Amino acid sequence: MKKQYVTDLKVGIPVDSCFVVARKEVKKKKNGEDFCSVTLQDKTGKIEAVIWTDVFKDIDSFSEGDFVLVKGDISEYKGGKQLIINSIGRIEDEKEIEYSDFIRTIKKDVGKMMSE
Repeated sequence: MKKQYVTDLKVGIPVDSCFVVARKEVKKKKNGEDFCSVTLQDKTGKIEAVIWTDVFKDIDSFSEGDFVLVKGDISEYKGGKQLIINSIGRIEDEKEIEYSDFIRTIKKDVGKMMSE
């Protein structure tokens, strides 16, 4: 079960939870070094994240669509929140994944909606 959801993430609170990788893109810093821009998501929303050069060695351990365990810190960036990833790794054992943590659901009574 997830420890933290995207809506729980606040500046100053360490992150230690699993997410699904919605987007992964290698980019260049102004000095020419590579970094990775990642969008992580769960059932509550998405958050932009970044993997800087010193953590970059783990970049090939996951792909878009993978479930990953992420540790990092939330910072403020351009008026929003950004997750600075300190470590990231693909979750290999599907038994550790509770899929309902990643699928948005409706709060209304589905049976009632279907009858209407």
